Amino acid sequence: MQIVTEEKEVFNYSELSDSAKATAGEEMIFDEWYKYTKDEFHSILETLGFYNVETYFTGFSSQGDGACFTASVSYEKGCLSTIKKEYPTWTELHSIVSEYIKVQKKAFYGIGGTVNHSGHYYHELSMDYYLENKHGDWLNEDLTEQFKEVCRDLAKLYYKRLENDYEYQVGEGAKDTAEANEYTFTEDGKLYHI
Repeated sequence: MQIVTEEKEVFNYSELSDSAKATAGEEMIFDEWYKYTKDEFHSILETLGFYNVETYFTGFSSQGDGACFTASVSYEKGCLSTIKKEYPTWTELHSIVSEYIKVQKKAFYGIGGTVNHSGHYYHELSMDYYLENKHGDWLNEDLTEQFKEVCRDLAKLYYKRLENDYEYQVGEGAKDTAEANEYTFTEDGKLYHI
């Protein structure tokens, strides 16, 4: 029996080049890194009266990347005050919810139906809408388009949140994890396992 010893040069995270740090971040991200953001978005939609929510996304560097969702829709009374209480500093979300309430108010809070996925991509324009006014009134084209725009804004907001979370996970989050656990890497940023 022969024992062979191999020497391998390893580096701390701070010693890596920028491109190697990017590789290290990708190496260390866990499979469901988006779970918290996804759960948060589902909760927001449910607060507004969107139920049976499913969310989809692709990202973050290709044309056609984005996020969309499917859901059943029924207005939930008091949604803005609940959102403001839950997310007091998220003013962009407050604005979208305020717009949603304005649209619903024009239909006496009766817009319901479904939002479905359409096509091969996942972005704010890949959703189809089957809407009705529960009060029996006709939904005009302008009101329908306003409702769609609110849904698109929600999908864009979700995507932005996912992208920010992803960038943190592969950047500052990876740095913190690597330093806290004293991980070492090869020169190209691959996690070194003994």
